[in-house]
Formats: sequence, structure tokens, C-alpha cells
Amino acid sequence: MSDSKVFSLDKTTRGLELVSLAAIFPDEFEDTGTGGGEGEDDYRQFKLRVRAENEPEKSFAEVDLLVGLGPNYPEDLESLHLQVSRRKGVDDEQVHELEKILQELAKSLIGREMVFELAQAAQEYLRKHNIDPKRSIHDEMLEQQRQQKEAQRLEEEKKRREEDQMALEMKQLQRSRMLAEAEVEMRKRKELYKKKAKAKKMDRAAGELWSGSEEEESHSPDECADESPTSSDRQDSSEHKSSSEDMCDPPKPSFRWRKFETAQRSQAGEYVVVPEVIGVGRFGVVYKAMAESNFAQGKLKVGTVFAIKEFTLKKGVLRDEQIEKIMQEIDCHRRLDHPNIVKVS
Repeated sequence: MSDSKVFSLDKTTRGLELVSLAAIFPDEFEDTGTGGGEGEDDYRQFKLRVRAENEPEKSFAEVDLLVGLGPNYPEDLESLHLQVSRRKGVDDEQVHELEKILQELAKSLIGREMVFELAQAAQEYLRKHNIDPKRSIHDEMLEQQRQQKEAQRLEEEKKRREEDQMALEMKQLQRSRMLAEAEVEMRKRKELYKKKAKAKKMDRAAGELWSGSEEEESHSPDECADESPTSSDRQDSSEHKSSSEDMCDPPKPSFRWRKFETAQRSQAGEYVVVPEVIGVGRFGVVYKAMAESNFAQGKLKVGTVFAIKEFTLKKGVLRDEQIEKIMQEIDCHRRLDHPNIVKVS
């Protein structure tokens, strides 16, 4: 009677698992019989050969798993008897280590079929120790160097991704902070304009009240002669009115902007924040910047990202020549007419 027919008579979890193992490992599975007399309480014993690779010509490490399953398997760990028998490519120390790994794994698999997972774990262990005995020491060194380079490459790639992510987060944080500061500045200016407009309105009302009192005084000059304002009072009033009107005049528009910043690793290995440079020319540097106020009749609004070039004047004989070159560049820029270029007047 074949193994599958014998196992099929056992309808327990143990019997069904043995049928599955015999089908999955037709060449590696070997039934070694029972451990006692007849009956369901007997141990089922079998041997399962495990190779590092499925192809025998590529497998240089093999072991035999000697397994005994008791009647209370898989609910009771004492019903599992497991032993590793060395065949080739492994030493006694590695066999002992593999047995400990399989015993720990079996503890975590109590209550369900575990032999197949134990065989997979054994194969994974053997793959790590699958060494061709014909391979020279030089080949081993080359393989180790290759593995080290691959591990170093993966580590550098991971580190580069983390740095790129950090730089991106810093840019987003900086942009959000700049927009928030620009919004606060705009609110402050609106409040200032409201206060000045209110002061101007109050001065206008005071002036109308003052002119009305002057008309009443012109009808009865004798009665109110003592209460009429003196010339010095009128002068003070006119000075107060002119100063109030000066306060109400909006300030001359001034263009404010800020450079973008980015994080770079210094020679000391620390991160430093530096302006974000787009390009470098002969006389200056082009930076990435953002407007903090409106400019050019509203064409350049708050929050607009643009490029700005800063010129650096050198000392000495070349200063005049440098200024001349810069003025030539400004004249060329003045002749440009493009919606994405701020017009130079």
C-alpha cells in the first residue's frame, strides 16, 4: 500500500498534513513507519530531505529532518519530535544552530500544521551557507566585496533619499513661513491705512466745525470778540491739519523680497541653511526669491516666486570696468519686453 493510501486512512490534522507533504516532496519525503503499536495513539515518523536549492547540482548544503508526530499534534509541542541529521555542506555547530531555530519557530506555530514551514525555514538557513567547495578563497573574497559594495550602495541610496526628503520639507516649511509673514505684514498695513483714514476723517470734521464757528462769530463780532481764536491758534490749527494730511498720505511703495533657503551638508558633516542659487555669472549671482510686497503696478504680487540677480562690485582698478559692464547689462534688460520679466524703467 502506498504512503498516500496509508495516510489517507488517518483523517486527523496529522494525517492530512502527511498526505500533503508526500505530494509536495515526492522525492524528498520518506515514511519511516510508526513509533509503537497499532492505533491512533502511535507516532507517525518520517524523514524529509531539505536542500539549499531545488536543483541538486546547485545545492551544496543538505540536511535530513527526522520528524515524529504524536497523537496530540499540533496542539501539544511535546507531540512533535524533531531532529536534524547532517548530510553535506554543514558542520555539527551549524546543525545545532538550525535545530534551535526550528524549535523556536515550532513554539510560535502551535495549533496549526507546521512541518512545511519548518522545512522552508531550514531551506532558507541552508541557502545562507550554500558554499561551493570548489570555490577558491579568492572567489570568496570577491563575493564578500561584492556584497559589501551592494550593501554600501543601498545605504547611500537610502541616505540620499532621506536628505532629499529633508530638503523638500525644509523648502515647504520655508515657503509656508514666508507666506504667513507676508500675510501678517499685509494685515498690518491695512490696519495702518484704516487708522490714517479715520484720523483724516476726524480732521475733516473738526475743520468743518471750526469753519462753522467762524461764520457764527462773523455775525456777532462784539459778543464773541474775546472768544475768537487768535492768529497763533489758527496757525497751530493749520499746522495740525497739514500734518494730519501728511499722515494720511500713503507711504511710497517699497519692494520687499526674500531669498529662498535650502539645506546643504557642510564639510564638517553638519547641515547649514544657505540661499538657494539658480546660477552664477561673471559679476553676480542669481537667486530664487519670493515677493513680500506688490511691485510693478501689481504685476509682481505678494507670494510670487521669481529670480533676482545680485551684483557684487570689486575693489581696485576693475571697479569702473565692472560698473560699465553692469550698466550695459541693465540697458539690455531695459529693452526686453516679456510678461515674465519685470520691466526696467
